[in-house]
Amino acid sequence: MRILVTGARGKVGSRVVRAAQAAGHTVTATDVGAPVYGMPEPGQAPYVRADLTDYGQAIATVQRARPDVVVHAAGIPDPAHDAPHVVFATNVTATFNVAEAVARTGVRRLVYVSSETVPGFVTAERPFLPDYLPVDEEHPVRPQDGYGLSKAVGEAICDALVRRADVGVVSVRPSFVVTAGSRTTSSAARSPNCCGRRTGRRLRRCGNCRGPTPAASPSTRHASCSGGIRSDPGATSWVTRRPDDHPEERRREAPGGDERRQGGAA
Repeated sequence: MRILVTGARGKVGSRVVRAAQAAGHTVTATDVGAPVYGMPEPGQAPYVRADLTDYGQAIATVQRARPDVVVHAAGIPDPAHDAPHVVFATNVTATFNVAEAVARTGVRRLVYVSSETVPGFVTAERPFLPDYLPVDEEHPVRPQDGYGLSKAVGEAICDALVRRADVGVVSVRPSFVVTAGSRTTSSAARSPNCCGRRTGRRLRRCGNCRGPTPAASPSTRHASCSGGIRSDPGATSWVTRRPDDHPEERRREAPGGDERRQGGAA
């Protein structure tokens, strides 16, 4: 299988590249960083520099890679280091351009790396508690900040893609991805409304915020992208969209393989 991984130099994207290569897939990596010119290291995935907020670069990269699957992990990964309008504009524009390129080039599968912040309570500026525990993908979506909103809009873009093209899409919501070198116990690294910290009262850990997701254990098995998706330990929430589903339905597969249908928005 040919796989294009965006954000391939990030914490998630770089691990996806390694895992996909280890599984025997042909991988093309893309990110905004400068390439290393000259002969690549043995076993290194071909790298294409692209700013995916530019549609011309996005579709050119997809056309060049000719992928069976696009894993879209590119974007600003948290709300803490950039202005909110920059986070929102970057993530939404890049996701729209990738989805548009997928539709126009006939790619049949897209994996979108969303975020646990989509339901809203994790990064809320006005804190609120989840409606219920454990939190799953049926939980109402109420993001307040630019990052969570950008990821929610990204999922809506995926919904629109499935409605208009013969594409299967999986949105994955990882939780607080860290590497061995970036792991921190600083309270500043956690949202003031994250489970495990005090938000008026102590919460039990919920299914959408049960601690860091180890980046060394990718939350998506790419060999499963031809249909549903199975989750490795650490994945928190996922939504599978298929072109043959009713527009108002979503299909999800539980870790044990049990498939259930749900209606309404993800």
